[in-house]
Amino acid sequence: MSREAPPYIGATGFTTGSEVAQALAAVPNHSTHRLMVGVLVGYTRLPPPNQLSQIFSPDKRALNLIHYCIGEDEQTPLNGVMEAREMGGQHCHGTQINHPWPEVEMLKVYRTVYPEDLLVMQISRAAITETGSMNKLLYKLTKYHKLFDYVLVDFSRGRGLPFDSDATVERLGAINISHGQYFQLVVAGGLGPDTLEPIERMAQLWPTLSIDAEGQLRNPQNQLDMTKVTAYLQRAFRIFDEE
Repeated sequence: MSREAPPYIGATGFTTGSEVAQALAAVPNHSTHRLMVGVLVGYTRLPPPNQLSQIFSPDKRALNLIHYCIGEDEQTPLNGVMEAREMGGQHCHGTQINHPWPEVEMLKVYRTVYPEDLLVMQISRAAITETGSMNKLLYKLTKYHKLFDYVLVDFSRGRGLPFDSDATVERLGAINISHGQYFQLVVAGGLGPDTLEPIERMAQLWPTLSIDAEGQLRNPQNQLDMTKVTAYLQRAFRIFDEE
């Protein structure tokens, strides 16, 4: 890969710059990983143009990514993805595409406009179901070489559901063997301050593994709980920095 794709520890669902500042307070100054600041965006909920860019921090420890959720009835997703990216501003580092098997032509256009951006591909239950088997999934990933920088395995789709750690290790291992030279590995699904035990094992297998959390970091009002975010980040960074 020509672009540098650093490993990260992510939290998704930030809505204000002050939340990001609180999260960064839990990040070590010198770490193998960066804090991935994930902001959820979709074509039905594009924020005001000046709002999205203000969430992202210029702090060198931050990796700022838009998480664009393509709607099932979205006719021209490229327009929404590019509009969101433009709103991200100068401190935005790229986009995670939350949609099974996004169109290659759309990604090529994105790459033409933002060649230095980092792109994350989400492999959800729907993506595996659509391909029918792990072997077919591995084959289908070949057409995304040099388009995506990270492949994220997430079966919970942000709902905080626990994942099968053995199955996740097996799938991550298969992707790494077949496509490790093209993609960095990311795992998500049910991660939070009290559910990081499986990551300790995975960090030993893949020290540059990235992780992301969302559902387990929310309060009953479906907002980020910064107490949970802080506890999650402190423990997660400790896991990787001690490996």
